[in-house]
Amino acid sequence: MSHRILLKTAFDAAIEAVRAARRLPARFENGSGRIGMIALGKAGADMARIAFERLETPPAFALAVAPYGHVPPNMPGGVEVIEAGHPHPDEKSLYAGRRALELAAQLGPHDQLLALVSGGGSAVLCAPSEGVSFEEKRNVIAALHRKGAPIGEINAARAALSSVKGGRLGAAANGAFIKTLIISDIPDDAAGAVASGPTIAPDRSIDAEAVLRRYAMNVPPHIAAALRRAPPAELVGSTKIIANADDALTAAAAVLEKAGYNVRNLGGALEGDATELAQAHAEAAKRYKGDGGPTAIISGGETTVRLPETGAGRGGRNTTYLLALAIALDGRQGIEAMAADTDGVDGSADNAGAFIEPETLARAAGRGLDATAHLRRADAYAFFEALGDLLITGPTFTNVNDLRIILIDP
Repeated sequence: MSHRILLKTAFDAAIEAVRAARRLPARFENGSGRIGMIALGKAGADMARIAFERLETPPAFALAVAPYGHVPPNMPGGVEVIEAGHPHPDEKSLYAGRRALELAAQLGPHDQLLALVSGGGSAVLCAPSEGVSFEEKRNVIAALHRKGAPIGEINAARAALSSVKGGRLGAAANGAFIKTLIISDIPDDAAGAVASGPTIAPDRSIDAEAVLRRYAMNVPPHIAAALRRAPPAELVGSTKIIANADDALTAAAAVLEKAGYNVRNLGGALEGDATELAQAHAEAAKRYKGDGGPTAIISGGETTVRLPETGAGRGGRNTTYLLALAIALDGRQGIEAMAADTDGVDGSADNAGAFIEPETLARAAGRGLDATAHLRRADAYAFFEALGDLLITGPTFTNVNDLRIILIDP
């Protein structure tokens, strides 16, 4: 088996391990009252599809909200589907937010709201708080993205400026028991951060107003007031993370170990700048190179990419990481790698990630590509596209964030 095929096989196993069909309960009991179902995010439509088939009796309503293209073809007719914008919300996101609040309000204290939540839900389910316009909220969140804020801080701002996030969708259900099942794309699995926690009271340890001050963002008084608004009280229900990055890493590790590699699992919660993480991993790979046996370094989590003020190209977290890794390894023999987003979309491009090998920089130079220049202008996509080294899978209908694998042979 070639190294590239092995890398792709390990990635496929990781994806399969965190699909809704594998992770959702085999059967859902309705209880004494009615049950309503709202699913959202990149895994939302597939979670709704599987849950709808496994419900004991038909739900009072079933809504699935997902990014465009992230809806499997075999959705049950009883599930209302809304496709909306990602990573930036659009008018359909606003409609989805209003619709979710409207449906939740149909429930009462003797009913149950089944919330199926996954990453990507923050953008597709949108309802700005009173007095804040859609454009104002979108500009705040986009500015935090540009400044490289970690996802926890971004989600704190999203929740504070929303009428649906930070537990407010749950509060709209009029005291219904809220059962939240989560496919987590958040490092350390902070449940309230996945899709900005629409049915979970927010993490009070992150002050959204302080986040904006940290990045020197000045906002009008009415937005500052919204950031200080008190979150909803604790909600009645249960919350469970049913799949996360560590589950994906475990499945990938099993494939690599079967192929004879000693797996060094760095865990599913790595964050920080993509370039800096790549440089650290390159140094680790060089050290393991001298150990004598085949070694694989695997990791998950979510890095950030600092965009240049002008002239930014196309380059997601994973292609940026790989380009920086290739530069740091500088053609070191016996080391190959891949990095990809488990949702099938690296950033906003059409690829999941890419591959590198010892010849990557030499091949690029032969085509007149300057690797350092591509990295500087955040244009890693074009670099790997020119080499034919992109990994294109299409949407996977799940999402536990990034998966990185480095193979080191003696």
